[in-house]
Order: sequence, then structure tokens, then C-alpha cells
Amino acid sequence: MEVRGSQAAASLAYHTIFSLFPLLLVLIAGSRCTQSITHVVQNTFPVSPQLINENLRQVLDARGAVGNVGLATLL
Repeated sequence: MEVRGSQAAASLAYHTIFSLFPLLLVLIAGSRCTQSITHVVQNTFPVSPQLINENLRQVLDARGAVGNVGLATLL
């Protein structure tokens, strides 16, 4: 670990950042508390609230049986 410590840290940071979006999708698909998720995302990422709400609405409209299977597979 002493030789590749910085490489391991960079790898961990890389995978953590790219796992945030699927984690948000799981939280949205599995719960009904979209208001609190919207609030957390708006405070975390500097994006337009309209863009966040539009994407959340699309995810919620597209979920169904396929979403439940996908959620179970993802977990």
C-alpha cells in the first residue's frame, strides 16, 4: 500500500463519484420522498432546480415493473 497509496486513493474517489448517480436513482425509485431528495441534490450540485425536477419527473414516470426489476438487480 505504501507504493500505490495515491493510486488507490484516486481509484476510490473515481468510483465514489461515479456511483452517486445510480445511488440517487435507487433512492428515487425505491422511495416516495422525492422532495427531500430534490433538496439534498440542489444543495450538493450546482444545477438548476428545474433541471433536477424535470429529470426526477422523467425517472418517476418511467418506473414500473421494469424499474422494480432493475432496482432488485442493482441492489
